[in-house]
This record gives sequence, structure tokens and C-alpha cells, in this order.
Amino acid sequence: NTRCYPWLETDASAAGCLVSLYVQLTDTLHQKFRERLLPGQRGALWLCLMQYCESCTSPRTPEYLLYLYHTHLRSLPWRHLHPDTQLMEHLFNVRCSLTPVPADPDKLCTAELVSITL
Repeated sequence: NTRCYPWLETDASAAGCLVSLYVQLTDTLHQKFRERLLPGQRGALWLCLMQYCESCTSPRTPEYLLYLYHTHLRSLPWRHLHPDTQLMEHLFNVRCSLTPVPADPDKLCTAELVSITL
């Protein structure tokens, strides 16, 4: 079962523009609708993190993809994210499916980076 990735490492410049637009869109949606959400409703940050967990947390995800996503996603206002049970279960499943975390903090796995953000 071969996994296809959205771009090659050589396409990093163009891919960075696309990820940047995705982050800007996510931030705009979050800013426009966060005051309109009822307690318990899921917003743009929740959807963004779920998409990240589903598409970027395979143990074989190339480092260049993770670096690009992490570089851009860190600019989102994660302090406004209020994780619910489903999101926490999803993050727990991601963490359990990955290989053990190395002792070197520069080599943290994807799930650790996500949990640090929360």
C-alpha cells in the first residue's frame, strides 16, 4: 500500500505557498466564526488539527512535509483550541501508532509536536 504525498521535496517553495494559503484561510475562518460557535461546536482549528492528524502522522511521513506544515501551522492561534473527547482520542491514537519518542528533543515525533502545541 504505497502512500502518495502532495508534493516532492523539490517543490517546497510552491508547496510553502499552498500551505501558507491554507493556514491563512484556517485563521480567517477561525476569526470570523469563533464568536458564533456555541459551546461544544467545532471550529476551524479543530478541523485543521483533525486533518493534520489524518494526513501527516504516518510514521513514514517525510520530514520535509512535516517541517513545512509545522513551520506554517505554528502561526495559528492554538490557545483558542478547546479539544473535545474525540480530538483527544484521535491524538492519543496517533501517539500510540507512532514509534517511541527519541530522547533527543530535536527529533520529536509528530504526535509529540502536536501535543506540545496544545
